[in-house]
Amino acid sequence: MTNKVHDGSHNKKRREPLADKQWRVAIAAYYLSEKRGFAPGKDLEDWLKAESLIKVEPPEIQHRAA
Repeated sequence: MTNKVHDGSHNKKRREPLADKQWRVAIAAYYLSEKRGFAPGKDLEDWLKAESLIKVEPPEIQHRAA
């Protein structure tokens, strides 16, 4: 008798590691901030906009959009 460990490999869609997603959001937020000349006071707005871009677009498009 063997013990089977459920590793989630049957899932068709792999989950992105949280650290990778946060890194991509941070990079996108940086580019958004750069685009507006790094003016202070819009950090949260940049981050939220970056999160919305990351959820919708594949990674290769995000850099171009930012």
